[in-house]
Amino acid sequence: MDCGGDGGMDALPDGVVQAILSRLSSARDVAACAGVSRSWRDCVPFLPFLYFPRSAFDAARGGVACADDAIGRMVHAAARLEELVIYCPFSAARLPRWLAARSASLRVLELRVDSAWSGSGSGHLDCVAAAPNLEELRLWGLTMTREPAWGRLDRLRVLEIVGASLADLAVSGAVDA
Repeated sequence: MDCGGDGGMDALPDGVVQAILSRLSSARDVAACAGVSRSWRDCVPFLPFLYFPRSAFDAARGGVACADDAIGRMVHAAARLEELVIYCPFSAARLPRWLAARSASLRVLELRVDSAWSGSGSGHLDCVAAAPNLEELRLWGLTMTREPAWGRLDRLRVLEIVGASLADLAVSGAVDA
């Protein structure tokens, strides 16, 4: 295939573009591919996974605000998002909006919350109830001092809380969900 021709990257068949993008999950890779051509950008709504590594926004000048904006744009663009993994620092106040936007399709949620919740307790985690189809929930570095108000998560099969500081009542409440 001649990449220097008139069509360039837009000349790739849609099936090839979709196959490539369906194997991407890193937010950096998705952003780079979406910037390549219009047809690639048009496939972003069909991405099933988004992964934001710990160092995803280290070079960004805006810090957490920049991360929040980028995460929000990508979550809102990925209309069929099934798995969201965020290890980079983000604002806990934005999480409810992201979960509400993808509540129908989101099945797996993994968050590193130590930096997001510094000094704010576990109250922002109550928004997990906005994603009733969750099958797997993994939380890293959480301080949980009270029972979460998640309600019943009937489809939840996996609950992992790693490196957390927990109160006894909070643990029993999380397990009851």
